[in-house]
Amino acid sequence: MDQSDNVMKCSAKIKYPEIKVEKPNYSYGIILLDDLASAVSETTAVMQYLNHSYTIADNKLASLLNCIAISEMHHFEILNELVKKFGVTPVYANFCGSCGTYWNASYVYYGYETKDKIESDIQGEQAAIDQYKKHIKMIDDKYVRDILKRIIKDEEHHIELLNGAYK
Repeated sequence: MDQSDNVMKCSAKIKYPEIKVEKPNYSYGIILLDDLASAVSETTAVMQYLNHSYTIADNKLASLLNCIAISEMHHFEILNELVKKFGVTPVYANFCGSCGTYWNASYVYYGYETKDKIESDIQGEQAAIDQYKKHIKMIDDKYVRDILKRIIKDEEHHIELLNGAYK
């Protein structure tokens, strides 16, 4: 199985909408910076999954976590594009909740045991879903709402995969 096949198993089997916005909107770009690089963000998810994949001894589970990290990297790329299309320069800081706090590695839950790492990953996915749903209500752009809804499908799929691994 090549890497693209592996990533496909970690993403929902639904095509992504085209990455576009109705029109530039600085405020919407700022909102998306939270999804890009806050404590609950794609940056945090990528770093946490990679750390967990490197520190868990079970090779099959480590491979799954790496696969999910790559799926989260795709979300990271999408959000960077949306932020730019809204007219905001992507920076790895959040502005909505914390007035310009730069992303930092303290957002990653490093954990001690495999069980608590997976529990934290599941909680992180749910927090991301909740935040995306909140942002869907705040952003009045049909294209972006569709993209965020599609990303939620991946996050829900990640929860299914993680729950299966947890058992």
